[in-house]
Amino acid sequence: ELHYGMGFYVHDTGLMAILMGYDAGVSFMTWYLPDDDTTISVLANTSEGAWEVAGAIAKETEAALAG
Repeated sequence: ELHYGMGFYVHDTGLMAILMGYDAGVSFMTWYLPDDDTTISVLANTSEGAWEVAGAIAKETEAALAG
């Protein structure tokens, strides 16, 4: 489960922070995993372009956090 505040989503385990957004002609999603000091970003030059790839990454990241 994700919790929202100050523009970020934080996974309920506290092991991942997410920032996402879009505007006309651009979309992005970024994950930060502090335990691994890892940042993953998906950027697209269309308003809807990042979501398919971001969805696949989110699914894999969630599964990894679940153990």
